[in-house]
Amino acid sequence: MAAFQICAQVWLATSLLADGLAVASQALLASVFAKKDHYKVAVTTARVLQLAVVLGVGLTAFLAAGMWFGGGVFTSDAAVISTIYKGVPAPPSGWAKINVDGAFVSQTSKEEVEAVACRDGVKLANEWIKMPLILETDCANVSSVLKATGEDRSRLWNIFQEARLALALSHKYQIVSVSRNANKVAHSLAHLALRNNSSTVWRAQAPGSVSELLAQDCDHVNLN
Repeated sequence: MAAFQICAQVWLATSLLADGLAVASQALLASVFAKKDHYKVAVTTARVLQLAVVLGVGLTAFLAAGMWFGGGVFTSDAAVISTIYKGVPAPPSGWAKINVDGAFVSQTSKEEVEAVACRDGVKLANEWIKMPLILETDCANVSSVLKATGEDRSRLWNIFQEARLALALSHKYQIVSVSRNANKVAHSLAHLALRNNSSTVWRAQAPGSVSELLAQDCDHVNLN
């Protein structure tokens, strides 16, 4: 909700820049309509539509750049900033982001494979990097359980406990629930592992099956 309010207010402020064009076009159209000059009505309408498209594209680019570089001006909460950055999903400066997903067969459940993915993803991240973590999963139930501080009585308590202990090693972390659309790369890799019936780590280059998704999701990806 906090991220929505920030984005909504910034968008509202920038959208008011279009009011000048709207007022001018209404005045021009009213004038030519009163004169029954249908040719000028058509020309004015076409020109206003052209300017509206240019203004819309310009405002979109301005908002994308502004929220990317200025999201931290409104809040220091990493989870809120992460949500704001969904359109450009890099983590805030000084943080690493882990996207996980699980693919499963009928003998297991989504919660179980997602919990295992969270646990193994965080463990792998702890081996590679030493910085605060943002863990993103598209399974709301797993996200809620990992965030909970009370006693866990579920049958998956041991997996969740291992995931919490792994997260604690990073000393500072956030757990964020995202939509499937914001988790396409992890989703594709999970199904690739299921099809190949194997677990693989790519450190220098991503597999070809997700290259296009990576290009869509990230302005820049640096895998070292």
